[in-house]
Amino acid sequence: MRLKLTPGGCIPESQNIAHIRAARKRGLPVVNGAGSLALVGGGLSAAEHIETLRHWAGEVWAINGAATWCHEHGINAAFITVHATIAAVDPRLNRVVLGVECSPALFDSVLDRDLRMLPDVEIDGQMYRGGTTATATAIALPYMGFDDVTFYGLEGSYGERSHNYDVYQDPKELWVTVRASDGEYRTKLEFLHQSIVLAELVHAFPGRFKECSGGLLRALVRDHEHDVIDMSPILLEEIERVAYGAPT
Repeated sequence: MRLKLTPGGCIPESQNIAHIRAARKRGLPVVNGAGSLALVGGGLSAAEHIETLRHWAGEVWAINGAATWCHEHGINAAFITVHATIAAVDPRLNRVVLGVECSPALFDSVLDRDLRMLPDVEIDGQMYRGGTTATATAIALPYMGFDDVTFYGLEGSYGERSHNYDVYQDPKELWVTVRASDGEYRTKLEFLHQSIVLAELVHAFPGRFKECSGGLLRALVRDHEHDVIDMSPILLEEIERVAYGAPT
């Protein structure tokens, strides 16, 4: 089964617009980068590259909780997010990169730190982020001055644990199992969409994007063809309801 995935917001659109307008009025500096960027997600594969990241000859950005994980492993990483519901940043992290979608309260809480904003990327008049902080960062790369970006801890698939640190586990998680390239991968919808976008970028710009994450992302880099072969009952019920008008 192939799924058409369309990323949506985690807050009402009116509130999202208010966040964006408030952030733009602040006049904060936008990222002006150069050289190589390591983008680190929370996936378990990041633990295989701790020494590489400790000695990275360029910028290291870590997404959400991965920034604290990096700090605790001696990796000098900036915190980055575009999530509208995050309320605080670990006080030990001095460098912060925020998307305009972030809440005014989050901006206010980090004004005393080295704070920069992601540039807006508009396609056909719409700001395009791709659904996650990882895709938002990768899509904005050409506007930030970095020569290349390497993905760590962004494998997009997982076993019993999905992150190197504790995260909230949604009891109604919309998990799926994907057959891609040489294997089967358990993931969830946002990770599947993220992996598709990142793999497309690696294919389209092989000199600018590289993955060192493995998992589903590497499988999709090898071959974009994939099929969803299993999914959570809640997700299956929703698909049947939409496709066939089944009762809720």
